[in-house]
Amino acid sequence: TQFLAEFVLSEPLRDPWYSPLLATYAHVSVDHLLGNLLIFVVAGGLVSFGAGRVRFHLFYLLTGVASSVGQILLSGTLSLGDGSAGVIGASGAVLGFVGYLLTSNGAAQAILAGINCRIAAALLLAAAVYIALRTGGPGIAVWSHFIGTLLGLIAGQFNLLSPRLFNA
Repeated sequence: TQFLAEFVLSEPLRDPWYSPLLATYAHVSVDHLLGNLLIFVVAGGLVSFGAGRVRFHLFYLLTGVASSVGQILLSGTLSLGDGSAGVIGASGAVLGFVGYLLTSNGAAQAILAGINCRIAAALLLAAAVYIALRTGGPGIAVWSHFIGTLLGLIAGQFNLLSPRLFNA
């Protein structure tokens, strides 16, 4: 519908300037919303315990906007999945929380600290590819899933949402 089209992020990315924000909060259908909401409640809920309100919401916005913009830019250049016409939804942000959980815990921190940096980077990249492909399909913004997951994995590796980084 025309109403929904107002929320889809597409080229040109800056018209209007708030399109990336709207696209991150809007969804195509109730099923789309519920799918993202389920993962958001679980993964986002766990991350929220240690992140604080401001860091939590900024992380959601930054991963959501970055993954949506990345989807538009990459889908025109490298064809993988769908979404070259536009992108809508919170999947990139939600998968950012999943990625954050995977690398911010003590076990992952110990494993990644004990191996070569290049191998650790390759593992994070492989994990992001795997998650993006497993959550992809027809009509799914696979690049958005990849970017959101990768940003979450990197942020978790450095515990960027940890309050102790900002209270020191």
